[in-house]
Amino acid sequence: MDNTKILWKEGMFLQPQHFQQAERYLLNNIHSRITAFQPYYFGVTEVEIDRDALSNELLTLNRCTGILPDGTTFSIPREDAGPQSRSFTDHFSMDQQTLDIYLALPLIQQGRGNVSGVGPDSHQVCRYSSKTVGISDEVFGTRRKEVEVGAFSFYILFGDESLDNYSTVQIGRLKRTPSGQIGLQEDYIPPLLQIGASRYLLGILRSMLEMLVAKSSNLSQGRRQVEGGFAEFTATEETAFRLLQTINTYTPLLNYHHFSPLTHPFDLYSLLTMFGGALSTFSTEVSIRSFPQYDHQNLSFTFGTLVNLIRSVLEADISAGCVAVPIEQVNQATFVCKVPDERLFSNAKFFLGVSARVP
Repeated sequence: MDNTKILWKEGMFLQPQHFQQAERYLLNNIHSRITAFQPYYFGVTEVEIDRDALSNELLTLNRCTGILPDGTTFSIPREDAGPQSRSFTDHFSMDQQTLDIYLALPLIQQGRGNVSGVGPDSHQVCRYSSKTVGISDEVFGTRRKEVEVGAFSFYILFGDESLDNYSTVQIGRLKRTPSGQIGLQEDYIPPLLQIGASRYLLGILRSMLEMLVAKSSNLSQGRRQVEGGFAEFTATEETAFRLLQTINTYTPLLNYHHFSPLTHPFDLYSLLTMFGGALSTFSTEVSIRSFPQYDHQNLSFTFGTLVNLIRSVLEADISAGCVAVPIEQVNQATFVCKVPDERLFSNAKFFLGVSARVP
């Protein structure tokens, strides 16, 4: 579709096509600018599916706000009418375990009508539906006039249906339980514009923070205070010191994102990847190649894999099983060893190991 600029000239005979083309040019210009610096510009900021309706095998969308991949902003039901409820009985066979749910809006079709109830193509699926609203003059607040406007016609589509000619965003996933009941898959994360739109994502972030605080507290017990209030680790506790330093560096940032629900998921992914990369230094099983790429349309896998890798490092026991204390010979009958940490005298057992070359 041609999105070039209208050449406005004096004496033009104005027609609807002029204003439609001007609107296309402006919308395309805005969309191109946004996608140039933010590739993950689409997703939801709020979504709520009626759980009670699922028991009647109906999919009902109570509320949903966000941006579609074609740049369309929507707010259901505050500004836009929601899609009609749909039965998923014929789309969710007994041998299926999951069924994807999409919010869909028909794309503009060039060369045919795009408003239902208007023109020869009104019987087809259209992007808009016509309705009349009363609008007052913004300057005087009077002169209320009836104006015909085009309201978005949203639809609910399922994973077994064609998504061609629609701008769509996946808003949920149905799951069949072992008992045969159907409910929402709780660990599904839709494409998000804000992490606060997913309770599950906030939940795993909160769980990780609790684990980090506990790990930091445990590692901090290995410190001893020296003059000036500073903490000191012995040379044998170098690994614990470095791990504590890494945890204490990233925990405040993760805590900030947890209490900032407007954070974009890619920003959280970037921070978790940096944290995970630093932690991989302490693991022989987790490497930087293990971390998943960011997939805006599969955030469940992205964050699920990333968080599991981080947890596997944090759950590992990095404490040393023993501390080697070197022995120095002072004279022919005397040997001396310097114990690096006086706490070893109170909570450690000492063993003498001897090796010799026997002919």
